[in-house]
Amino acid sequence: MPTPGAFQEALQSPATAFADADLRACEPDADMLGLPRAVTGAFAAVFRLRGASGDWAVKCFLADPAVVVSEQGRRYAALSKAVAAAPIEEVVPFEFQASGVRVDGRAHPILKMPWADGVPLGRFVEAHIAAPGVLRALAARWADVTARLEAAGIAHGDLQHGNVLARVDDAAPDAPADAPPAVRLALVDFDGARVPGLRARAAEAGHRNYAHPDRTAEDAGTHPDRFPTLVIYTALIALAERPGLWARFSTGENLLFSAPDLYEPASSALFDELDGIEAARPFARALRAACLLPQRATPSIPAVMRGETIEVPRSRRRVAGRRTWFEAAFLPAAALVAVLVGAGWVAGWPTLAVAAAFGADALAVGAVAAYARLETRAHARRLKREARRLGEEAEALGARTRALERDRAAVLGDVGRARAARLRELQETALYDRLKHHFIAEAAEAGGVAHRDIVRMKHAGIRTAWHATPGALRAVPEIGERARTSAARWRAALEARYAGAIPTALSESEEIRLERARLHRADDLARDLARVEERRGALGAEASRLAERLAQTRPYGPGAYLRFLLRAGPAPPAPEAPPPPPRPASGAENAARTARDEEAPWWRGGGSGSEG
Repeated sequence: MPTPGAFQEALQSPATAFADADLRACEPDADMLGLPRAVTGAFAAVFRLRGASGDWAVKCFLADPAVVVSEQGRRYAALSKAVAAAPIEEVVPFEFQASGVRVDGRAHPILKMPWADGVPLGRFVEAHIAAPGVLRALAARWADVTARLEAAGIAHGDLQHGNVLARVDDAAPDAPADAPPAVRLALVDFDGARVPGLRARAAEAGHRNYAHPDRTAEDAGTHPDRFPTLVIYTALIALAERPGLWARFSTGENLLFSAPDLYEPASSALFDELDGIEAARPFARALRAACLLPQRATPSIPAVMRGETIEVPRSRRRVAGRRTWFEAAFLPAAALVAVLVGAGWVAGWPTLAVAAAFGADALAVGAVAAYARLETRAHARRLKREARRLGEEAEALGARTRALERDRAAVLGDVGRARAARLRELQETALYDRLKHHFIAEAAEAGGVAHRDIVRMKHAGIRTAWHATPGALRAVPEIGERARTSAARWRAALEARYAGAIPTALSESEEIRLERARLHRADDLARDLARVEERRGALGAEASRLAERLAQTRPYGPGAYLRFLLRAGPAPPAPEAPPPPPRPASGAENAARTARDEEAPWWRGGGSGSEG
């Protein structure tokens, strides 16, 4: 598996690392010692590169290249076709390159994207919390772009505050003074996208503070984006009306809603408060109902605006001390069935007895279905699903911790490897600087290479002596063995000519620079480790609270429910109310988080729910 450090090492020489011409001519953003700055996570490392062709974001995947090409390659190819059929400007353009970068001699896939202006949605809302006009314009823009995505059949798959960038455009000179702000959005990170014709499994189930409580990675749903779309829209409308909600309910991992609000909405203080805000009420009520229904039942924002409502099944609206119509009718119906069965056999009317037996089967099926829909059962299922999600996130953070520890140990321990890698980079750069000026047409002048072979090599991307490596020449089957051998000999002669200009050892200044870079990189990795460990600690505390709630959940089996139906046992217990959301960070913690966010590029998100 590639590591962030391996990508960082390779990108110190973009001209030799990348296959893409634009990226080869760029320079990566660097830290104070000149090392490429990487924003790393459990699944990818992202670099910003700047050049004459523009600024680019390059996503390098931390997984087996063959798996990435097979899964994400197909996903991005299908998404590209869907976006081309229905252009949506908010989708940041991208180019998936199966062999985009070489690391330790092996090609790895990358995702190349133009640098997108804007800040993550959470930071944008925080910056404009006192500007209700901006938040209303943002909500309107959000409703518009998500409606267009749905109309095009495109589902992002992980809509949340870290994957949406927002900015306010300057007002046009001739715009009216009372014109609403022009808010622009950009959507990034389509690793879990769903488009027509794509059968690939989603990369994940979505951010737990935005995804439907019952959603899994396998559950595509008819409109998998509708639920998080409604979560975000409701929060924006509510914050525009009541900005004080931000300080009370935003934790840095959400806008307003947190997972306990979504998997137990009946006991949510936030939902109760939103019911008192007129502008947010219809959307909050629709969202509250959608939490208790299958994901496919979630209404669209335009449907809620038109006044359409969705009803929660009665089984999910139990009134304390009262039975549903089925529970009230079960005992009389069961008694009637028993009487009819007995009378049928005693009187010798088998038809009546068989018909009554079918009635008994129907009652049994109804009882099983009613038991499965019990609120206490659904509550227990959701608690277990939430526990699994926390476990998966903890596992991903554990893998991230181990990767960081390995990188730090390698940086501090293998000085010889670092020297050799740096010397190799300097040698490749020096050779590239000389071979790039010798165009492939010179090979014909050296003899043995026909003009048609030159044309074929150019078509295959071999334009200079630097590109004419043995591997690249072997990949051009249209040229003959003689031409291939002659071109390789021509390149080897050039290498021999410039051998004296290629460094054979690191200079003293390079040694000092390398040592400083090693120590600085080790410090960076130590800080990353501390942040991951802090997140793991918070996650562990949350998992412990959830485990306590699971342990305190009173079991209510099918036998107990049958006794209740027969009026011989207690009613199903009401589920326990979820704990309140974590309190917002202190002023010092908020300042520290803001400082980290200011340093982090847009893809980091400053609280996106993951480290990458």
